[in-house]
Amino acid sequence: GNSNGRADFSGHQVVRAFPSSEDEMSALYTLTNYPDDDGVRFDWWQPCRHEGQPCDIRATGNDLQSLKTGLEDAGIHYEIMIQDVELAVNNQLKLNSLALNSTGKCGESYINYADTMAWAKDFADTYASLGVSIRTIGQSSEGRDIVAIRVNTQPNQGNKKTAVVDGGIHAREWISPATLRVFATRMLSEYSTNQQMKALADEFIWEFVPIFNPDGYQYTFDTNRLWRKTRSKPPSGSSCYGIDACRNGKTGFGGSGSSGSPCSDTYRGESYFSAPEVAAVMKLVETATQDNPNGVFLYANLHAYSQLLLTPYGYTRTHPPAYDEQMRVCAKANEAMRKIDGQNYKCGPASTTIYVAAGVVHDTAYADFGVPHTLAPELRDTGRYGFLLPPEYICIQVEEIIRIL
Repeated sequence: GNSNGRADFSGHQVVRAFPSSEDEMSALYTLTNYPDDDGVRFDWWQPCRHEGQPCDIRATGNDLQSLKTGLEDAGIHYEIMIQDVELAVNNQLKLNSLALNSTGKCGESYINYADTMAWAKDFADTYASLGVSIRTIGQSSEGRDIVAIRVNTQPNQGNKKTAVVDGGIHAREWISPATLRVFATRMLSEYSTNQQMKALADEFIWEFVPIFNPDGYQYTFDTNRLWRKTRSKPPSGSSCYGIDACRNGKTGFGGSGSSGSPCSDTYRGESYFSAPEVAAVMKLVETATQDNPNGVFLYANLHAYSQLLLTPYGYTRTHPPAYDEQMRVCAKANEAMRKIDGQNYKCGPASTTIYVAAGVVHDTAYADFGVPHTLAPELRDTGRYGFLLPPEYICIQVEEIIRIL
């Protein structure tokens, strides 16, 4: 246990199940009452994609026991992915405090909300001469600033499109904001010495949102390492906090793969853009499409984990009009990333590659605001550590993201 008021995951395990048919998948969803019970008795780290693809579920006590028994009764093969979640949480924190105090493998670590904001201001000051500026685009439910960093290195190069990249929409996915921060830092710290980085910086007007979901992110440092949602107040009649910001988009809002139950980890909120965080970031995307006569080329919404490059749509299995072009670009990104460390990032629409999920924000950027390339990359890993990835992976992850972009 621990005495500092942090959620204790002693006795929790992450179970990886391998349903081999649609029937076995339905049986598993029924067994765990997904999605309404997600995050209540069972915490889905990685929902089932389709038969033959594994899914990861955290549980403890009687729920863990009934999950194992239910899987055995249904004849679904499973294994234990993480034996002791508390140990894994503490291990990540321990490695992180070592990384904070050393130059380590690449000197990178996970940092909390306040430290990220301090980094952002410092970054904007340091590189102001390269066209970097910072502004507040909104406030979270609890009143924290949501900031955007603009990088416009060659303002007189008249034909630049905008690229918007955000991190940390889901609070516990620490690799996401860390990757964004280190990527932005490298792009400008190597601007004068690395031709590839200079070209990347000059290609677009970049808009970086370092932390999409400030309240949830800070909450994972202070209280519950595995919190996913925002921290908006419970709707009347409920005591459960938070909205799944990635079910609160406009396109397909309220459809399948999102929950109307406020206690669920995929709770969509009462109406689209009701989460102020989502309203702020989507407004940034919309404004960029209006303000830049060359338009917005890319919207990337960084997630973890699974190592996938997800394109529209999330809310329906129908392919979007730009499907062929999106797949061509995605395949190029995949190929470039594989050269770094041999890791494969599978491309495809969210709905058919993982699962139908209505209200995902990259659908909104594409369908409502007309951004031709919208991506939800699922970063490392494939489940050995899941959300509890040691900080030494940040640098290699950044190398891969450089190749995607």
